[in-house]
Amino acid sequence: MLLPPTCRSGVDMAAARETCWPGFGLATRAGQSDGVALLTMLVVLIATAAFVAALVLTSVVETRIAASWRDGAAAMSAADAVARRALLDLATADWDAALGGAVSTFTDGPPSGVRVLEGAMQLSLDAETSELACGNPTGCSDAEVSRASAERPWGANNPRWRLFGYGPLAALFPDDPYPLRGYVASWVADDPTETDGSPSHDGATADNPGRGVLLVTGRAYGPGVARRTVQLVVERVGTELRIIAWRELRP
Repeated sequence: MLLPPTCRSGVDMAAARETCWPGFGLATRAGQSDGVALLTMLVVLIATAAFVAALVLTSVVETRIAASWRDGAAAMSAADAVARRALLDLATADWDAALGGAVSTFTDGPPSGVRVLEGAMQLSLDAETSELACGNPTGCSDAEVSRASAERPWGANNPRWRLFGYGPLAALFPDDPYPLRGYVASWVADDPTETDGSPSHDGATADNPGRGVLLVTGRAYGPGVARRTVQLVVERVGTELRIIAWRELRP
């Protein structure tokens, strides 16, 4: 094909491009437009993927937070329930016997040793009792229990916690058609405001400020890794028990 004189060698080819090769500039611009569109599409896809990933992560986090809150609320209710279950036995029990180690009718074996919970988690009842008694799960000497501190300022009258009731949460509600998960335990201790220096006995004299008053701690383990603890101060009035204080114990 013969080219026009304006397209031959020596001519400004850039200026004559459209004349010599019709459509060349259009094709170039079309290619450029396709590149921009592809780049725009990639940016949109990356942004969409990042947005979806953020939504999934937020959903997972919120689900775990909700599950943790649910498990914590369930454990709190269970801790309160086992503490109140202890009151059924304490209403007629010899408190000195309970403070000396006598247990409730709600038990699942000896008041010591290890229990295997859901997920193969092991619970040492001895360690839990020691942790309540002196803050040391490996064990407490009498001197450690009697040592005055900011949390236990009563010295010789510091509570000597005794395991009282313990067992699977489902056993606490045997008629429930939907068995509950978890494990619960309760402990009893003499009222530390007593002045007789004998925390294994309820006050014997009428002028003792802690006579007829007992501390009851309820603790629940699970579901999951949730653990909650409540403590009651209970007063004996005739043949009845009255809760005069309730609090949650923070770890």
